[in-house]
Amino acid sequence: MRKFVIFLFALLLPISGAFAACADNEIDVLGDGTQCELAHFSVTTTNMAANTTFSFTLSASGTFYVDWGDGTIDTISRTGTILETKYSHAYPIAGVKTIRFGGVATGYSTSTNVAAISFYAKSSTGKNYIANILGNMSAMFPYITGNAANGAQPRFFFTFYGASYLTSISDTFFADYTTGAEGMYNKTFCYTGLTAIPAGLFSSITTGARQLFYNTFSGCSNLGGYIPPSTFAGLIENGNPTATEMWVNTFNNTQLLTTCPAGTTQYITGYEGAWIGKVSCEPCPGTLPENATYSTANSCDWTCDTGYLQNNDVCVECSGAIYNGRCRELCPVGRAVLHAGQYTYPLWSDKTDVPSPVLHIRRDENTVCYVYMEPGKGEVHGLKLRFTDNNVYHAIDPR
Repeated sequence: MRKFVIFLFALLLPISGAFAACADNEIDVLGDGTQCELAHFSVTTTNMAANTTFSFTLSASGTFYVDWGDGTIDTISRTGTILETKYSHAYPIAGVKTIRFGGVATGYSTSTNVAAISFYAKSSTGKNYIANILGNMSAMFPYITGNAANGAQPRFFFTFYGASYLTSISDTFFADYTTGAEGMYNKTFCYTGLTAIPAGLFSSITTGARQLFYNTFSGCSNLGGYIPPSTFAGLIENGNPTATEMWVNTFNNTQLLTTCPAGTTQYITGYEGAWIGKVSCEPCPGTLPENATYSTANSCDWTCDTGYLQNNDVCVECSGAIYNGRCRELCPVGRAVLHAGQYTYPLWSDKTDVPSPVLHIRRDENTVCYVYMEPGKGEVHGLKLRFTDNNVYHAIDPR
């Protein structure tokens, strides 16, 4: 009987000591799988040195969860919205950390100059170490009443201001917002290291507000390319508001394009004047043929590469000679093919006399036509010469 009791106890022991694990997208608040909270967004840091302190502020009320990425999880409960409180964590071990944020806000400050969350305010150090941000922050800071009433919506005043290592944001970061509030994105990403505007970042917003995007991307000196049509799709399609005050200095001091590049065409938004000439562009439909290149800015025109000839919608390789970038069966009169190799003809250049030339003819897989004269029968004219460090003159087709 005693042996049976011991055996039964041994079977039950692992079961009673086990617990369910939280899902990968959840925060294990108590560390035992009994309270799993959805992680709405995450911050990936740079490679931080040992003993670095990462901090941020909250002004929103509610219960929040922070998984600091090193086994430490904090629960933050707030009832007021007037004061911004700083929360910090020190990392004794160097490395890249992924910090996850969960919980739901229940109220916001009525001030246009107070952020629901900030990695900049009150000398927070978070801005110095953020490399990218993923997820849906709007799920953590939702509308309270579902309208634009002051204090019912969060603001992200200076939230990521000065995060110079921040290079990317997920398209879904503000996915749940349909209505803007005054100054909602005031300098949110100002002076960050962003290199492109995410395609769907503000696409769900259909109703704007005064200074909604005030200086939002101003000073992002690495921000280039064009503005995707889908970034502000909701506002553009809704035509709201038509007033330009929504866009004050939104893209100042960036490298965003003022002309659509070849292979794209301009998408007219109605906001070009307020965007100080920055443009939204649509990629050309269909697929560019192989061995072809888009040839004209703000256009879908294309041409076949050198050595290829257009045949309907494809580019086929030349079977004969090439002259002026076009396929020919034969070289023009007075020109002939110079094959790869060395030539010791007397040479003349428009700008430089060539005293003792050795001409190296370079050619690709296709045949290229050059001006040609037989050795000892005069000078070779019409060749452009490029002088290299090795005093070798390379022939380049001048036409």
